[in-house]
Amino acid sequence: MPPIPPALSALIEKTLSFEYLEGGVTPLRNSHTTGMRVLPYAVCAQVSEGTTRLFFDETGDFTLPTGHGFVAPEGVRHCSTLNSRTSISRWAHFRATLLDAVDAFLFFTTPRVIPKKAAGKLGELCEAMAALSAAPWELSRIVQRKALGFQLFTLIVENSQPHPEAPQLLDSIHRLFPLLQRLQTELESPMSLGEMAREVHLSPSRFCALFRRCMGMPPGEYQRALRLNAAKVLLLDSEKSIEQIATQLGFQDPFHFSKAFKKNSGMNPRQYRAELRQGMWRE
Repeated sequence: MPPIPPALSALIEKTLSFEYLEGGVTPLRNSHTTGMRVLPYAVCAQVSEGTTRLFFDETGDFTLPTGHGFVAPEGVRHCSTLNSRTSISRWAHFRATLLDAVDAFLFFTTPRVIPKKAAGKLGELCEAMAALSAAPWELSRIVQRKALGFQLFTLIVENSQPHPEAPQLLDSIHRLFPLLQRLQTELESPMSLGEMAREVHLSPSRFCALFRRCMGMPPGEYQRALRLNAAKVLLLDSEKSIEQIATQLGFQDPFHFSKAFKKNSGMNPRQYRAELRQGMWRE
């Protein structure tokens, strides 16, 4: 993979994120199956004591040996079925993204099977993250789980190869970089579609197609996600009122801000601030 320009590299490093969704250590019995599924996040698992039948569209049906693991990135159609009477699955659902939206797996050709030695470590990490999630909510546990999450993603990357189309994707992101940098630093002044297209010297239709291909969502949705992420930080780290935060981030008024925030996070800004501050240092 060709070197990334320093400015783009800095932005990618700043925005590289691992989001743990759920996981566990689950006993499996009597030909347990996930069914054929396509998930909006990545899944990995280590299955012990017995064999498992896996299906992926690009590889077809095959047997996963005892103690090995598997990875299914977001959007990959797959099915896992236990071949033996009992087993144990140590698993996790997660997202790894950069630039607040781009699926990091797009840059790698990820093997569907993780070898036994690496899979053992993968299972340990899944089990440790699940244990931290089951414990009372506190900041130190979140820090530990985030560190474990990056270890998990690193392990998967170490068993992957650069994707053949990664250079083309990076070139496209590089073309969008002036706009991405501006969107990150000028949250208080939302840009129109025309303004964003002009920033990268494209027609609105070509710009929308390029942006969606690179970022996985329309430009307006991405811009709104940036502002809402910034709002979460301000709600926790400042004493600014809801009205002040809405104004600072360019929302039409506090009502529209609260409505967008609740749709994004499942609670209104005041609830978010109260609940997270209450639990921040809970033992």
